[in-house]
Amino acid sequence: MRKAGKVFKVLAISFICILFINPIHAFGASKEYYISNIDIKATVDDKGNMQVKETYKYNFTGSFNGIKRNIETNGSDGIENVKVNINDKEDVSQSDSENNNTYKLSESGNSEEVKIFSKSQDEEKVFNISYTVKNVVTKYKDLSELKWVFYKNEEDVKIDSINVYITLPKGITGEVSFNGEGPNRGVAENSDNKFIKLSLSDMGKNEVIGAAIHFPVAWVNTSKIIDKNYDEYMNESLKEKNKTNIAIMVAITLGMILIGGSIYAVSNKRKKEIAKYREDYIFFNGNHYEDIPADITPALVTVLLDDRLEMKDFLASILYLANKGFIKFEEKIDEDNYEEVAFNLVNGVDKSYLLKSEKYLLYWLNKLSENGRVDFSTLMEDAGEKSFRDRYNEWVSRVNEDAYDLNMYVHLAGKDRLTNEYENERLKWKAFKRYLVDLDDKEGLKKLDVWQRILPYAISLEVFDNISEHIRKTPGYNDAYNPMYNYGFLYFYSMSYQDNFNDQFSQSAPNTSSSSSFTGGDGGGFGGGGGSSAF
Repeated sequence: MRKAGKVFKVLAISFICILFINPIHAFGASKEYYISNIDIKATVDDKGNMQVKETYKYNFTGSFNGIKRNIETNGSDGIENVKVNINDKEDVSQSDSENNNTYKLSESGNSEEVKIFSKSQDEEKVFNISYTVKNVVTKYKDLSELKWVFYKNEEDVKIDSINVYITLPKGITGEVSFNGEGPNRGVAENSDNKFIKLSLSDMGKNEVIGAAIHFPVAWVNTSKIIDKNYDEYMNESLKEKNKTNIAIMVAITLGMILIGGSIYAVSNKRKKEIAKYREDYIFFNGNHYEDIPADITPALVTVLLDDRLEMKDFLASILYLANKGFIKFEEKIDEDNYEEVAFNLVNGVDKSYLLKSEKYLLYWLNKLSENGRVDFSTLMEDAGEKSFRDRYNEWVSRVNEDAYDLNMYVHLAGKDRLTNEYENERLKWKAFKRYLVDLDDKEGLKKLDVWQRILPYAISLEVFDNISEHIRKTPGYNDAYNPMYNYGFLYFYSMSYQDNFNDQFSQSAPNTSSSSSFTGGDGGGFGGGGGSSAF
């Protein structure tokens, strides 16, 4: 198969792009939640205030008592007129009782916490919070400025997407300039001269979404007036900041000397505790390991090596189950008929010895099948759906459970660490990966059944490119009965699908008069901020 290794990589990327998934931590809990979407609509009025309406779509697995929203008010005169409703129904009442379907306000310094009590279990729930931010615009001699962070992911909550829509008193004309604040992948755009739209997907820990907007001085009346031109004020502020920074650096240097000593002592104590636990065990220390170290799932190999699961492991697990006889790929088809790539679930095979993640993956694939047959074209289409993401996350959780069921961890030096036995396995798998990377035409590997066993692990270990040429040189590779030849059609199919996906993505891009990426900043020097989480 031509370009098989290169194209397989695109298959994994295709799934990742469709799902918009950040790398998923391997250790999940049975009680968890994420936010599928946040929409924030902010309207600046001619008095320099800003009316804000926030909509949160929370997805709960397990039982929760509600959510909280921390609104940072620095850079303003605080907030007022707070209202809350749930699932777009009637407003819930403010109360200190902490009863169900009430909310509580707590002020602390420059922050206001909105705590919403709403019992939730295994469901999606929509929370709406509206409020007014007072005196949020700064007025200079030559322009007015809104410099505000609308949200900061302080609690490291999984957030699929967040959008902010900002309306000014007189539209987004040529007199308005703006920049988005946050990671570079975010987009700030002028939407038909009506509002500024900020967009960000897969929001990471402590990432922000905000904007610095300049517009005509006459558009607002505000008490936050600086009697200088904007550039003049910024230059003076920079000089003062430099003086302050010198004094701060001296203090920090002295402090770091003291703190560093404490950190070193704690770190050294942990290292000694780990070394004591491992000192009597004889670990593998070779550079290469020339066979599969153990018959475990490719997903668990990834857990052993770096604690992170990705879509490559999902794909590798399908091939692994095929090797075990639970899945059978259909006979070789014409290269032009990409949409015919499919496999069948095999009935009558004993599943009792399978791990939880394997049983769940077969259950999931059966749900996606039609009479036991799964088309990859259908699988690709379903990958963009919320239900697919939910199933994927559940599969990841089952892999986590497998790791603990196999007693892979011991609590040591303040956290769960690999036991000596599994630390030894980790070293073997790293050596096996090096072996595949450094591979020559070894006679012992010139058999298709050997490559068929290795292939799923090569995918999870991200060394498929290193072995693809060896596989294709193996005698019998092009025979019709060779299942790996059929795997190859998945790679060709993925290339075709990737092109189609990119075309559709481009066509669906919003029609705006101007757009730009975010600055890459973290919100320093901005007003606002604060995040949300469940409890």
